Amino acid sequence: MKGIKRAANENSPAAIVHFGAGRGDDLDQYLAANPAKILLVEAEPVAAARLAARTAGMPEVKVVAGAVAAVSGKVSLKRFNLPAFNSLREPTGLRTLFPGLRLKREEEVEALAPSELLAGLNLATDGGNWLIVDTPGQEAAIIEAMRDSGDLASFERIDLVCGQEALYGGGVPADELLQLLREEGYEVVACDEESDPDLPRWTLRRDPVKLENRELRQRLAARQAELVALKKKYDDLAKKCDELTKARDEQAKLASERQARIEELTKARDDLAKKRDELTKARDEQAKLASERQTRIEELTKARDDLAKNRDELTKARDDQAKLAESLTKARDEQTKLAGERQARIEELTKERDGLAKSRDELTKARDELTKARDDQAKLAGERQARIEELTKARDGLAKSRDELTKARDDQAKLAGERQARIEELTKARDDLAKKRDELTKARDEQAKLASERQTRIEELTKARDDLAKNRDELTKARDDQAKLAESLTKARDEQTKLAGERQARIEELTKERDGLAKSRDELTKARDELTKARDDQAKLAGERQARIEELTKARDGLAKSRDELTKARDDQAKLAGERQARIEELTKARDDLAKKRDELTKARDEQAKLAESRQKQIKELEARLASLAELEERQALLVEEMTRAEGQIDLIKDILLREPGL
Repeated sequence: MKGIKRAANENSPAAIVHFGAGRGDDLDQYLAANPAKILLVEAEPVAAARLAARTAGMPEVKVVAGAVAAVSGKVSLKRFNLPAFNSLREPTGLRTLFPGLRLKREEEVEALAPSELLAGLNLATDGGNWLIVDTPGQEAAIIEAMRDSGDLASFERIDLVCGQEALYGGGVPADELLQLLREEGYEVVACDEESDPDLPRWTLRRDPVKLENRELRQRLAARQAELVALKKKYDDLAKKCDELTKARDEQAKLASERQARIEELTKARDDLAKKRDELTKARDEQAKLASERQTRIEELTKARDDLAKNRDELTKARDDQAKLAESLTKARDEQTKLAGERQARIEELTKERDGLAKSRDELTKARDELTKARDDQAKLAGERQARIEELTKARDGLAKSRDELTKARDDQAKLAGERQARIEELTKARDDLAKKRDELTKARDEQAKLASERQTRIEELTKARDDLAKNRDELTKARDDQAKLAESLTKARDEQTKLAGERQARIEELTKERDGLAKSRDELTKARDELTKARDDQAKLAGERQARIEELTKARDGLAKSRDELTKARDDQAKLAGERQARIEELTKARDDLAKKRDELTKARDEQAKLAESRQKQIKELEARLASLAELEERQALLVEEMTRAEGQIDLIKDILLREPGL
């Protein structure tokens, strides 16, 4: 094969990769190009070993012994009597060109994927790298594998040795492989057919302008598809927003009707409370008279009880005296018996005194002690008698105190039971009012939070509208630039570089617009969820108000029943006065709280109406923005058409320039 050619104005490559390097015939030319890295891959072990020995003192050159295939692993290398056509594939069209081609032997070698071979080179896409593919039968598989892995984009120049027709099984003709490379942004700049017209060497260079134009068209199509999808989602969200707004208005109307019902029941409750006050006043007068009579009765009863108590005390004292006399008689008999026993003991001791002279003093001492003990016993008996009298008196006082404490305890127990019942009633009423207050406060806070979030949403949509207007101006400017570009096609190559930069900016703008529309979609979705939550809250509030209406209706019926009971049971009003007075205060406080909550809910309703008006204005602004987007789509279509015409003119200029002598 003829060696690689380097154009006079071509820059030095950062790296050169040669698949199928053979004996390294082109190595001197590679070194003359002064690259930083050279990778030589050869499947034949002997040729690879010689090439490695030749480059042993060259640190920038790396030799790999192995075949190149789409997938790594063991493969069979077919060696023919014409070594230049050794391959991993069966020859097909090659036998037509060379009828005398014979297979000498097959040899198992290690195959490596292109991505593994290039992994350690760290190739940059802007380094002007070269790729030489001279692997009979494997060209298409290698190029496709590099395209799929993204490694193909790292090479600015590709030298490809490929037959005009498919020469091996699974291979493709040169036209198909060259078309694949054109689709990846490469253009054929030279074709060497002098050495072998059936197996020429193609030189291709990457055309960055064409590659960028293709990417721009793809991105533009993707952005347009995203724009259509976002527009559809926006329409769906707007429709859902209208439905939720309608449901919210219906809930607000229902809440207003129930509020009117609450006010009506509250007025009825106040009327009943007024009648109850009148009956309470009459009851108090009756209770005062009954109290005076009850006081007189209690005074007479107390006097009677005092007389009965004195009689009982005298009777009890008499019984105690008789019992005491009996106790003293018994104590006297016990002392007499004790004295007899002690006298017998003295006689016994006197009789033993003669036999126990040694113990006489001790017995005398014992006698004295016994005499003293007897006196002490007599004294103790007197003290105990006095103690008995004191205890008897204390017992009577304690019995009296016990009766008084028992009565007070019973009264306290009764009062405690009444107060406990009252406390439980008041606690339950307080808990119910606190629960209703918390529910209304929560609803008010949720309405305020919803209004704040919707205000934030309006500001974000306003900002998105301004961004769309800015993008529209930029698109207008890009269209003008395209018109100027069509008029100055004589300077195509220089202006293509500038156009590539402008298109890259356009891609970024369209990306930003897509992100903005995606953000708008997410925000509209969030607004839909918030409106759904608001609708549910309104439904919950309507249910709570309905329950409150039923509760007030029940309270009204209870008050009417209480009025009848007060008419029939005035004598029992003394006991119920405190409880009813507390109930009046609770109902008055509840009425005031309901009035306050009614004002808050009225204010929230007005805010909802104001928010609905603002939301309607926002919807109109979004419709205007959609109209602008439609206009933007039409301008983008014109821009794509102008770009297509400009590319055709550029290709025409390139063909003219390439046909000129010396290029």
